[in-house]
Amino acid sequence: MSQTLGVMKIVWQGVEYDVESGSTYQRPGFDQKPVTTNSRKGHYAQEPVQGQCAATVPLMRGQRFSELTADGPGELQVHCDTGQIFVHPDAYRMGPPPQATGGDGGKIPMQWGFGEGEELEA
Repeated sequence: MSQTLGVMKIVWQGVEYDVESGSTYQRPGFDQKPVTTNSRKGHYAQEPVQGQCAATVPLMRGQRFSELTADGPGELQVHCDTGQIFVHPDAYRMGPPPQATGGDGGKIPMQWGFGEGEELEA
């Protein structure tokens, strides 16, 4: 039996964060958009799509909330328990400033955008 992806670890601007299960990673690439013409041939046009990563991070005792909410670009690393490591030096936090939800583990939904990066194997 082979192992499949189960756990992802996030390292944002040099700090490793615990993340809840359900994190997602989408590498940058091209979206294939259908193009309709009067012929019966299938046509498509490519549209560039940036990469995205989303994770829910719990706010821990002693952790600085400002570390998670820092604006500006930085390096994002996504480590998979199957050995892949995706490194994006041009990542940035997407969306409005995050908020912590009390009483439910301090859940902070985070989302990052990025361009091409590098895939390493651990």
